[in-house]
Amino acid sequence: MSAAAKTSPLTPIPRISSQTVSLSAGASIPQVRVFPNQATTVTFSDATGHPWVLGAPPYNSSPCASGGELCVGYIPGSAVFTIQPTNAYASGNITVLLKGLATPVIINVKGAEPSVKSKTVDVDYRLDLRIPKRSPDTPVYTATPEKKISLYDKQLQSVLDGIPPEDAQRLKLKNAPGSTKVWQIGDELYVRSNMQLQDEFEKTLSAIDGTHVYVLPATPVLTFSVNGQARDVEVELN
Repeated sequence: MSAAAKTSPLTPIPRISSQTVSLSAGASIPQVRVFPNQATTVTFSDATGHPWVLGAPPYNSSPCASGGELCVGYIPGSAVFTIQPTNAYASGNITVLLKGLATPVIINVKGAEPSVKSKTVDVDYRLDLRIPKRSPDTPVYTATPEKKISLYDKQLQSVLDGIPPEDAQRLKLKNAPGSTKVWQIGDELYVRSNMQLQDEFEKTLSAIDGTHVYVLPATPVLTFSVNGQARDVEVELN
């Protein structure tokens, strides 16, 4: 890092993203970018998007209470913890034990790397980590067949994060509920909504905030479940 980056004021750019954590040996460790005076929130959910509660307080490798660089907050019985660094160069790792999961989840924490040219820095304000298993608190019956949940589909994950591929064409909708958006890629529709889709779909992915992404063949009408009622949405196909 150059001297200019160390001394010039930096503007943090908030980022919210989600990713699926691999529990296999040799897999890459999730990484979170932190910045002074900015709290980063980390959440946990299972393959269905249901919150996965922490089974114990997170273990912090560099606790600020003992002169370390990371201050970690935790609410017992929740699926959330927070991180706040004491300086711009803070680093370390945090070990998390989730309720009913034998494998610990380890998260690498590092100071966000600034862009010297723009004097900005991307900071993970919220990082949603998805575990590729079912939480013990998730109902046995869920509306989505597990075989259709595409945990490692990068394109699906990108749409879930609100960043559709460059070749995706956003379509106009009539009678759409909530924040529903639809893109067309080739002969397929990518549907992003906080409502349940009633139509048959090929694959799906969900976030802890209740947002879902569905992929299905192009169709001029989609049907959602809204407050227990079916709602038809017209799609203006390309």
